[in-house]
Amino acid sequence: MSGATRRGLVSGLLQALPRGAGQVLARPRQLLTFWLLNLVVAAVLTVPLAAVLGETLDTHLYGDRMAEGPSWRWYDTVDRTHPEVLGDLSAVSELFGPEGVGLEEMGRLSGVPLAVLAAGLVVFWLNTLLHLGWLSTLAGGRGDARGGLLACTARFAVPGSALALGALASYGVVYVLIYVLGGRLLEPLFEGTETEWVALGLLWVRLGVTLLALLGVKLTSDLAKAWMVQRDSGNVLRAVPAASGTLGRHGLRYLLGYLLVGAVALGAVALWWGLPDLGALTGGLPQSWGGLLIVFLLHQLFLVLRIALRLWHLGVTWGLYVRG
Repeated sequence: MSGATRRGLVSGLLQALPRGAGQVLARPRQLLTFWLLNLVVAAVLTVPLAAVLGETLDTHLYGDRMAEGPSWRWYDTVDRTHPEVLGDLSAVSELFGPEGVGLEEMGRLSGVPLAVLAAGLVVFWLNTLLHLGWLSTLAGGRGDARGGLLACTARFAVPGSALALGALASYGVVYVLIYVLGGRLLEPLFEGTETEWVALGLLWVRLGVTLLALLGVKLTSDLAKAWMVQRDSGNVLRAVPAASGTLGRHGLRYLLGYLLVGAVALGAVALWWGLPDLGALTGGLPQSWGGLLIVFLLHQLFLVLRIALRLWHLGVTWGLYVRG
């Protein structure tokens, strides 16, 4: 890479990062829309389970321990008294296991894991549409010349759905081809090694390659959104190859943009895990209305921050893309 290319790369990132952050801060109503969507989905997911979990936690011996802080005693109780609620977790536990998840494990999904998967797919689809609407407002400038977030989202509803379906299929294909089938090809090496750290190293290499390929799918999907919005076109069949070409030519800038925003996200996660015990934060009254309100607000602030970071990354991608 020449000196001029490096300077252009650094200059582009230095311009795109603060501009993307400013675009998020300048659109609080749109950020609120994303937050409300997540809140509604969370409510729909938890309502069917609230009665069972509430009844169980209120009557068993370790209810107070659960309220004061993390405790797996409640999990054991629910697993014993209402196993259908927790469902089959084999697909979750084997997702990045040595052999990976196959159709057999996916077919056994039930209870909470199945509900979470269904909710996740719905959120992924809706967020794909809303991300296209968000990028459309960026293309329209601060005054949202192309319309508001929901209007822009509705305009891309059909091609956005096709793009979401294609991205999900691509994630699945990458996982199967690289992680699952790759593990089967490497199986003789796993069996032939006599040291555990070598086998673990092979597993981590396989996982790293898989995650890198999944990141490639994610960046391609974001660039396809940018292509569609810039041209105000719903032609997904042209958007995806064009996005792949852009990623092939300028992949380093988009990768660095993702990693820089991701580093801030990791800092937010570290801050969350570094918070004191919830019982201490609520003054030792986690079951009071005041304590529950504090815990709820903390969770929602973290959720809003996560959404803002995702929109920031989209803004950075958009800024790099339109700059060329």
